[in-house]
Amino acid sequence: MVFAQRYGFEAIYSIELDRALYQQAVERFRGFPRIEILQGDSGDVLPVLLAQFDRNCLFWLDGHYSGGETARGESETPVMKELVAILAHPLQHVILIDDARLFTGHEGYPSVADLREWVARRRPEYTMTVEGDVIRLVGTEIESEK
Repeated sequence: MVFAQRYGFEAIYSIELDRALYQQAVERFRGFPRIEILQGDSGDVLPVLLAQFDRNCLFWLDGHYSGGETARGESETPVMKELVAILAHPLQHVILIDDARLFTGHEGYPSVADLREWVARRRPEYTMTVEGDVIRLVGTEIESEK
């Protein structure tokens, strides 16, 4: 996703858990000054990163373990820690979560229905839709700017 969007945004941040994957990404994007690769657990790194943001952002959450050349942290997926951090930020954002099919209530993922209720309790001004294999959360301020 980072490569595909390398010219589309003012700044892109990508977080890699695995040290080797982090080093590969740093090398790959070395010539792109708008791309910053960070190393660590995204659920822990995001709150620190969010403290720097003073405008609405687009988040693409796809940091789960899926075998092969991916890394596994303390849990199968950091998605709930990521969402806690993003939804605690005072601004509204667009959040896209890949692999909606995994949201079954197993292996660290809530069900789609449980996620919808959880988001509504924390940030009722967000709307949630699922299209294809992507969950989309959008703050109403952003939705009204269309």
